[in-house]
Parts: sequence; C-alpha cells; structure tokens
Amino acid sequence: MCLNEEDGLEFKVLQQTDGSEGELRVFWQGSDVTDKVDTFETLISDHELQDVFKLRAVALLQDRIRQQLARLHESDDIAQSLGMISTISPHCQNIALTLRKEEMAILECGFEAVNRDVSP
Repeated sequence: MCLNEEDGLEFKVLQQTDGSEGELRVFWQGSDVTDKVDTFETLISDHELQDVFKLRAVALLQDRIRQQLARLHESDDIAQSLGMISTISPHCQNIALTLRKEEMAILECGFEAVNRDVSP
C-alpha cells in the first residue's frame, strides 16, 4: 500500500514452461524479491526515497488507528447498552467491555508511539 509501480514495485504472474500460469511473484527495482518480502525494509534501505516510503507507512498506520478509535468511541452507547439485553449474561458483558477498553488502550498507546516516531 505504501509502494507502487513508479517506486519500483511490481507484481507478476510468471508463465510456466508448459504454458500454464505460475505463482504470483514480487519484483523490486527489477529483481525478484518474492522470498524476501518479510524483510522489505532491508530492500528499500538503499533507496533515495526510503524516508518517503516510511512516512507513507506511518501515515497509513496513523489513519487506520484513528479510524478504529473513532469507531470504538462512536459505539460507546451501544456497548454500554448491552446490559439491557437479557440474553447476554452480566459476566459476558463485563468481559466484552473489558476487552473493548483494552483495545482502546492498546490503540491509543500505538497511536502515541507512531506519533513519537514521526516527530522525534
């Protein structure tokens, strides 16, 4: 999502020698890096735009965290009204609300950490 064809990222389905389609392959700057995608940060480390690529990733992450936090805050009333539904036991409601609070706390910590990385 943070790299595109103009940056040098390509996805290709290579044709087999028997004419059938093969597996999806990933190319970076013309080289097949399919087996190295887990270490993509290493692959971009020498690129002149590596800081731009990282900024794109951070911006995407910030936006995704912000969206999830907004969804959680918007649904606070619904979450609190679970107790009014008689088919949900109080124990299950408490567990659900605790998990929801934990998710919010983790997302807020993650958002703060990402922001610290952007502006040291």
